[in-house]
Amino acid sequence: YQRRVREAVVSTQSTGINGYDFFTTSQSSDLPINKAPASRAMDGNKSGEYKKDESCSHTGAATNNWWKVDLHKPYFISSVRIHNRRDCCQDRLDGAEVFVGEKKCGTIVFESGKYAYDLDCGYVGDYVKVVQNNNELTLCEVQLHGLAMGSVI
Repeated sequence: YQRRVREAVVSTQSTGINGYDFFTTSQSSDLPINKAPASRAMDGNKSGEYKKDESCSHTGAATNNWWKVDLHKPYFISSVRIHNRRDCCQDRLDGAEVFVGEKKCGTIVFESGKYAYDLDCGYVGDYVKVVQNNNELTLCEVQLHGLAMGSVI
């Protein structure tokens, strides 16, 4: 007996729309002017136009920044896709590390002209965290691919 399980997008939004679970986002600090809360990184808007669309999260500190989504239960996360901003400052994402729980999926290596970064994970965790110790952290969309533990889709 063999079950067929297909991969699904865990969430493209933190609002629970279209049957997705409710997730809680947070970040190390907020930008003092033009607050750009953590929830913007999971609002479904991948445009990357921080100023025009107001759809990116942005920390307020120059170093030691993080962004986190609490999944509230264990998920098998097969991959994470990070959408970078397009209007400026794309190199700020260089060196950011992505974790599922305490396990590191990988490190983003900036490439000029590239606006989405895919990291293979293959880990189970109840949160996903992006850490940028060397610069400000701006995330225009974070997409998680995987399954809730115990789910068959």
